[in-house]
Amino acid sequence: MPISNVLREVIRSGDKKAIRIMMKNSLYMDPTFREFEEMDRMASSVPGLYVPYDNGSLKMNTAEWTEKYMNTLMVELVDNFSRERVAHLKKVIRYIYEQEEEQKQGEQPLSYEERKKRSQVDGSYAGAVVGAGIGATAGCVAGAVGGVIVGHLLVGLAVGAAAGTVIGGWVGYSWEGRN
Repeated sequence: MPISNVLREVIRSGDKKAIRIMMKNSLYMDPTFREFEEMDRMASSVPGLYVPYDNGSLKMNTAEWTEKYMNTLMVELVDNFSRERVAHLKKVIRYIYEQEEEQKQGEQPLSYEERKKRSQVDGSYAGAVVGAGIGATAGCVAGAVGGVIVGHLLVGLAVGAAAGTVIGGWVGYSWEGRN
C-alpha cells in the first residue's frame, strides 16, 4: 500500500501521534524532504497536528550535529511537533547527509593489490580463498557426480537400445516363425 494511502487512513483516524511519526520518519528516509512536504499538505487539515515550540534547546553549532543528536531531535519532535523543530531537524539531516556524501566521494578507489593487502590484514582475504577452495571442490564433486549420472544414463540408453533391438529382433523372428 503506498504511503499516501496509509497516511490518508491515519489522517481519517485522527491519530496525531501516528501522523507525526510517519512524517518524522519520512524526513530521515528522504533527505530531499519531498515526501514530508507531500505528507504535510495531506495532513494540513488535522487540527492540532503542529504545536507551539516549547523553547527547548536546539544546537546551532554544526560540530555538534551528529547522528546521536539527530536521533534525539527525532524523539523530541514526536512530543513537540512544532514547525521550528521540523525546520531545525531538516537542517541537521541535510548537514549529516552532505557530510556522509563528502566522505564517500573523498575516498579514492583502491587498486586490486591495495584491496588484496587490506583484506589480508582484516582477514577477509583468507575467507575468500577458503570459500573459493570450497566452491571449487563442490563444483568438481557436482561435476563428477553429474558426469557419472550422465555417463550411466548414456550407458543405460545404449544398453536399452541394444537390448530393445535384440528383443525386438527376437520377437519379430518369433512372430514371423508363427505365420
